[in-house]
Amino acid sequence: MAIKAKDVYQGRKKRGSRARKFILIAVIVLAAVIGLFYGLRACCVYDKDGNATIVLPFSDGADVSGNGK
Repeated sequence: MAIKAKDVYQGRKKRGSRARKFILIAVIVLAAVIGLFYGLRACCVYDKDGNATIVLPFSDGADVSGNGK
């Protein structure tokens, strides 16, 4: 009786494929972008002209108008 190719032990199967790794990285990046979007909304400041500026809590805060005066 001949040995079939599927009957020969070929070692342990790989745990993850490239597509699964790509999807995992994409989900992690998407979660980071969403977290930054919602996290930085609290730091967004609008001036009298309607221009948006991001002022971080640990910044010096000397110039929040954005015009340098």
